Amino acid sequence: MVLTHASYYQGASHIDTGKPVQDRADAIEIAYGGGLKATALLLADGHGSEAHYRSDLGAEMAIAAAAEALPYILEILPGRVEPGASVSRGVADSVCLSDADRTPADPRCEAAMRMFFTRINALWAKKVLEHWNTHPRPDGASSLAGAARAYGCTLVGAVRTDSLWFAFQLGDGACVAINPDGSLADPIPGDSRCKLSRTTSMCIHGAKDFRYSYGTEVPPALMLCSDGLADCFDNHKSLASEFLAQIALDTVHNGFDSVVADIAQSLPELSRRYTRDDMSIALWIDNDTIADVVPGICRQRAIVREGELDQAYSSLESCEKSIVDLEDHISNLTPSSAPDDRNELERKLSVLSTLKRRQRELLDQIDSIRLDLDNSL
Repeated sequence: MVLTHASYYQGASHIDTGKPVQDRADAIEIAYGGGLKATALLLADGHGSEAHYRSDLGAEMAIAAAAEALPYILEILPGRVEPGASVSRGVADSVCLSDADRTPADPRCEAAMRMFFTRINALWAKKVLEHWNTHPRPDGASSLAGAARAYGCTLVGAVRTDSLWFAFQLGDGACVAINPDGSLADPIPGDSRCKLSRTTSMCIHGAKDFRYSYGTEVPPALMLCSDGLADCFDNHKSLASEFLAQIALDTVHNGFDSVVADIAQSLPELSRRYTRDDMSIALWIDNDTIADVVPGICRQRAIVREGELDQAYSSLESCEKSIVDLEDHISNLTPSSAPDDRNELERKLSVLSTLKRRQRELLDQIDSIRLDLDNSL
């Protein structure tokens, strides 16, 4: 039995300003091929700025467009993927974040995937134009391109059948997964244009700008989320290790209803503490196999935490060296009543205070990681 959940929450900054939530997420069943069914996760993040003043609606339309287009690719892709095929990734080389993402696309699937993305774009544009024509804004744009900007959003999706899975993305956000052996995965290639406050968008970019991946070993756990949640973590590996893996473990130990309740409580809190952005999430858990994956998940989490511990120790060593050097420099300053000398001393004491605060934070982080590792043994 495959358990699914999708939800979205108003960000802390939008609560303050009264702006509606711009994110949307859904977990749905897709019928295709004369009686076959697939599970689909779909998530869209409206840009929310003044120029994109209908992006909440644009996000709804992006999910609806993807859902309408999915039967097409579900009927074509299974016949083009070799049984037992390893994960394949498709993306234009010029926008990849790393060499590892520049894997050659399978030509038998590439054309079908790009046609799928073309369908999504066309369906979304049709929905946008229909809404714009029935709800015009007097001072708004006079062209479809100008109208589309008002509805700008990102889109990420993942689909599973009994023998195949695939995921796709335009814009920022994240897709992370747990493989059948318990290893953590960040399956969709990155895009160098999606960082800081910049992203590709449904209102500007086309089929060639989608990234995707697919394979025949269906992940027992997979999660999509908007950047509001993803940016609470250092990287996607940490997101998978600290968030998705915990969801998987909690499902096994406490039940899925408890997980859903925790999500409803934790995401608004993460928004208040960190990004202040809208939060959205969509995930699946294969309840029939996830318990078998728990040992592998624990091993992978330990590996990630050990890497974080090494990095914390390295940062602590560098921080403590800077403290010693700065204290030596301060002790060698000649006392003076000259304003410039006093200002220099005050600046160095301020830096020293910051370094010591960072030292305490690193020591607390090391203690926390070591405790986690001890508990996992």
